[in-house]
Amino acid sequence: MTGGIAMLRKLIGSNRGVSALEAALLLPVLAGLLYVVVEGAGALITYSSLSEASSVAARQVLMTGESSHIPDLVNALLPDLDPSDIVTTVTFEDAGSTVTVEVTYDYQTQLGGNPLSDTSSDLLTLVASTSMPVP
Repeated sequence: MTGGIAMLRKLIGSNRGVSALEAALLLPVLAGLLYVVVEGAGALITYSSLSEASSVAARQVLMTGESSHIPDLVNALLPDLDPSDIVTTVTFEDAGSTVTVEVTYDYQTQLGGNPLSDTSSDLLTLVASTSMPVP
């Protein structure tokens, strides 16, 4: 019986396996954090490109007064994105005193899946809009 108590005391005081337990608890948290960083960075870079394209397109409408060529301009400014997923809308508001260029893009996540949606769609819609007063 003394041997059993001595063995029990030895097991209770042992630190064996603690590192494996810590790793098992920490790895899912780190994997989730990595997912958020990678997807967030990709979405922010894409949104930044959309925002810049909408701004350039709005300035182009102000300079030329034409809006028919703006979707082609936006597609040319976004060569890394699929043109079939880009929708460009030009509207004149307040009786022509303001022009708004809205660029919408169906963003495909890099790792698959849309964590913000409970549907089966993997697309996240990014919208960048620029409004400028017409001189």
